[in-house]
Amino acid sequence: MNSKTWKNKALSLCLVIATITTYSMVALANPNKVVGEILVSDTTSSVKVNGEAARNGHSIFSSSTIVTPKNTDAVINLGKVGKVKLNSNSTVKLSFDSEKLNSTLVDGKLTVMSSNSDAVINIGNTSKIKLAPKTAISISFDGEKISGELLAGEVTTIATSKTINLKTLNGNISKLNTGDTVKATQDDDDDDDGGNAWLLWVLVFGGAAAGIIIAATTDNNRVALGGGTTVISPRN
Repeated sequence: MNSKTWKNKALSLCLVIATITTYSMVALANPNKVVGEILVSDTTSSVKVNGEAARNGHSIFSSSTIVTPKNTDAVINLGKVGKVKLNSNSTVKLSFDSEKLNSTLVDGKLTVMSSNSDAVINIGNTSKIKLAPKTAISISFDGEKISGELLAGEVTTIATSKTINLKTLNGNISKLNTGDTVKATQDDDDDDDGGNAWLLWVLVFGGAAAGIIIAATTDNNRVALGGGTTVISPRN
């Protein structure tokens, strides 16, 4: 009886060790595993994550599809990877690890609030853009038009079948097509025209000032100014 008991205990111990070893190997095999957290603006409401209701504080894993209802925004915090915001009535699919963030905006509005590494945003089946590190951007897509605002950093259009209208920090709209790159503080043609206009005025005023200096310091000019004057000497 005692021998049988010891055998059972030994078997149980082996099973425990095997289980711990298996989980350890899985953890070591996935060093880039990242788990995000969703923060819902309306704590009484919920969003859909892979078709299931998810409330404030719900864990988000890679390859998750998130759908927000009316009047409810959601922020997905991915730690050092970055942070994204999904506006109400929006659908996005997020894939991520410790080195990159890849999202697909199906419809609605997505904002990459921060990204510490290269990030890619797929916009429906029409466009694909790449974000440089430290870039913040919002993108809106209604199935037809693509627009957004570049808040910081730099973005490059990898491929697109539609023009992407992107507003930069100076308030100008950059129209991006495949291969185009724009920075948040990049000047457009209007700014260049304004700079040329200022340069023209500088040249005009500079030339006028030079003319006045020459006129004031040249003897010939003094003679010309006084050459037409008749001097009459009084009689003794």
